Amino acid sequence: MKSTLLVLTLWGCAIFLCAANTPGFYKSYRYAGATNHAPDDTGNITTHTLAPVEQQLTSHPGAKLNYTQIMFEHPQIIGAEEYLTEVAVDTPGNLFKQVLVGKRDASTATMLDNFEFGKKYTWRYCGLHNGKQLAWNGPYSFETLSNQFVDKDHFRVRVLKNDTAQNAGGLIALDMSGNIVDRNGNYVWFLPHGNNNGNENMQGFVTLRNNSMRLTAAGTITTITNRRAMERDLAGNIIWQAPLQKAQGAKSSDIYNYHHCFKRLANNNYMTLDLEQLPVSNAALGKTDTGITLVPFDILNEFNATGKLVWSWHARPYFDSMPLYAHAGNKDATMFNNEPEAHMNAFEVDENGGYVYAGFRNINRVIKIEKSTGKVVCAWGDNMTWNGMPNGEGFFFRQHGTTLLHDGSLAVFNNNANPATTGEHSPASQVVIFTQPVDRVPSAIVWSFDCTFDSINNTAAKNGNVDELKNGNLLVCMGAVNRVFEITRNKQIVWSAQIENRNAFDSSWQKFAEYRAHYTSSLYPCYFTIQTGKTALSKKQSSAQLKIFNDGTEADTYNIDITGVTGNYKKQITAGVLLAKNSISLSVLVPTGGARVTVTSINNPAFKRVVILK
Repeated sequence: MKSTLLVLTLWGCAIFLCAANTPGFYKSYRYAGATNHAPDDTGNITTHTLAPVEQQLTSHPGAKLNYTQIMFEHPQIIGAEEYLTEVAVDTPGNLFKQVLVGKRDASTATMLDNFEFGKKYTWRYCGLHNGKQLAWNGPYSFETLSNQFVDKDHFRVRVLKNDTAQNAGGLIALDMSGNIVDRNGNYVWFLPHGNNNGNENMQGFVTLRNNSMRLTAAGTITTITNRRAMERDLAGNIIWQAPLQKAQGAKSSDIYNYHHCFKRLANNNYMTLDLEQLPVSNAALGKTDTGITLVPFDILNEFNATGKLVWSWHARPYFDSMPLYAHAGNKDATMFNNEPEAHMNAFEVDENGGYVYAGFRNINRVIKIEKSTGKVVCAWGDNMTWNGMPNGEGFFFRQHGTTLLHDGSLAVFNNNANPATTGEHSPASQVVIFTQPVDRVPSAIVWSFDCTFDSINNTAAKNGNVDELKNGNLLVCMGAVNRVFEITRNKQIVWSAQIENRNAFDSSWQKFAEYRAHYTSSLYPCYFTIQTGKTALSKKQSSAQLKIFNDGTEADTYNIDITGVTGNYKKQITAGVLLAKNSISLSVLVPTGGARVTVTSINNPAFKRVVILK
């Protein structure tokens, strides 16, 4: 049986095109979601943003990358058991006389890193058969961009401790500086200039105001830029954004007001924080004069992939049960008068249990919302009770972040910054973990850590968050105190860094505050490739050996849909959980006339590979 190879790799903004007439090959399409690097038929790396449909490709030579951890992909070579990929610095003469990095891999995609920004490189690949190298393909050229926030003379992540035996490794996303670094403080990714699709007014580097930048399980990056909630591919191109709609009571110039927290959920929907400004009587705000004040009230919105609103929760009805001012308690009445809002700054979604947890900074409170009813079924903080007993009283003050841990407990970054302590030293900021109430037993603090690192300043007036890592450790961002660290449950610091930038006036290093920091195992948590071979079963039907490689750094599951090119043949298969850097082989029946096989990632349903078997 003879087939024609036409491999179109469409993964966000980079694609690859190759053709051959070789027995045992296949026709494959891949589309939508992140980035890879593979040569087209002219040896150029192509960079295009494509809709998730099969379509013609346009060559765009000379890729310029805003990241240094790169997934290289190339065609399957018949007879090759393995592949060798080599990269060298682009220099005159013999390009590969001194190979910078080389890697053998059974997959047609391999991830390489430790490149530098502002450099030009070339790469090539070959197959290996019985341990012997086949002909080289290439070389192909690409370069990495430079940016102020990856220039170590202007901006640095100064690593103070890096216990590689006990920390989780991987990468750290730093939102306000708009970059991702490795555990040695080396820059791996930044949001480049000009990648605004004509929709943003950007001057110089991108400032991610009140950002919630993180790399999702789908391999995309979510950001809040200029109060817009957007999902981007690795090149920085916008691939999804929350609807732009004027909120009730908003100023004419405020078409959108997304703030503080934005997440892509496990169900591949998106949840955002929004605002509406509604009138509240000054009496309810504790003011002596008559009249009204426009008060911002928070809104939680959940959108699906098409931008349709599928769930929402408005804070105003919750606060209408008592005067808004009363929620501030007695600790910070002056601050609450100056900023008459509860100020939600974080949420967490329990998709299995059907709850949303949300934190309000100004009223020192975390609430638990039942999604099906919209009711607040539990609350922690000042003046809160559970079955008539205090629940969370004094646990935190001006807290940031609300993190649901694997055991059902909750973690916050307790800023502990009380303006009432003017002229005194505020207590150190903390990481606090507390339980959920059960029956008639209220919540209790079960773990805490005082961030007493430096003698000068251990109190973060604002910002900060806590992430739970897969090894059980906690990644903590201290916000206004420019420190990010990883800590074990027995309170050992296993990674710590300070973020600094150069003072333009005297060239001294100064603190650079981040809003939040988030962990990711790599720039490619979700990535897979397919290889195939054929074995004839009969004159009327054959089978194809399909091998799926999970080239990403997170476990994934794959749906496989098989449809006959002619006739009504249809079959669906689900490949079980495939761990990172593993593969699985399947035998696919191919009816007469051929079959179209579509493999879809569960972590990112927009990431598909389509194989035409004939």
